[in-house]
Amino acid sequence: MAAPPADSHTPFTGGLIEVLRSGVADGSETLSLSELYGELRRRLAAEGSPLPTLTTHNDTGQVALTRNRAR
Repeated sequence: MAAPPADSHTPFTGGLIEVLRSGVADGSETLSLSELYGELRRRLAAEGSPLPTLTTHNDTGQVALTRNRAR
């Protein structure tokens, strides 16, 4: 999917950047792939954007990827 003409990012990329910048208010100290996905999916659904899918194997969704800026 290409970014809309007026935007510099797709809804997914822009949403991910915003989640990484603002963090997850009720999230843990570090954010896992699953937590990032859940928050991003909630935000995209609220604005009516296409929803991403998540595929993980074993426990890869639980790997901490970044600090939670909201904490």
